[in-house]
Amino acid sequence: MKTKDPPISATSPGNLKAIYRGTISVVIANGTVYGTNTATITSVDTTKSLITYLGVISSQQAAFFTAEGRIELTNATTITAYVALSHSAGAEYTGLVGYQVVEYY
Repeated sequence: MKTKDPPISATSPGNLKAIYRGTISVVIANGTVYGTNTATITSVDTTKSLITYLGVISSQQAAFFTAEGRIELTNATTITAYVALSHSAGAEYTGLVGYQVVEYY
């Protein structure tokens, strides 16, 4: 009977090249419910990288009622964050979007 080598896990220390983690500030102007912004990271191979959305919070305490966000690895050095939220009228709000990019060999 022929045996197979165990699979190499993507979490094996030898397979991990880099981790980039941070937040992106997205300003939601008065009278709008949508905003976008970008962050620049060190260049990664997009075919060997995984981006994870870590959530969105307000920079102002109790500033908005609901928020939805998403992120994308736009290219090798750019992460784009999008935020849609419902908030009190008459003010500008900032959503902080968390991200993590893991690059593998």
